[in-house]
Amino acid sequence: MELKLADRAAVLRVSDDGVGLDPLRPEGIGLTSIREEVLALDGRVAITSAPSKGTVIEVSIPVTNISLAPRLD
Repeated sequence: MELKLADRAAVLRVSDDGVGLDPLRPEGIGLTSIREEVLALDGRVAITSAPSKGTVIEVSIPVTNISLAPRLD
C-alpha cells in the first residue's frame, strides 16, 4: 500500500500478487462502492488485473487545500 501527494491529488495505490480478478465476473459491491465514492469526490479509480498476476487499484482524489500543520480540533 502506498499513499502520496502528487500533482494536487492524494493518490492511494494498493496492490497484491494474488490470483487477479476474473474478467468474466461482474464487479462486486466493494469495487462499485469505491468507484461511486471516489467519483463523488471528483476523483478517479484505475484497476489493473491479470489472471495469476495480481491486482493493482489506484485511487486519486483532488486536493485543493493542503496543510501540513497538525489539526487542533
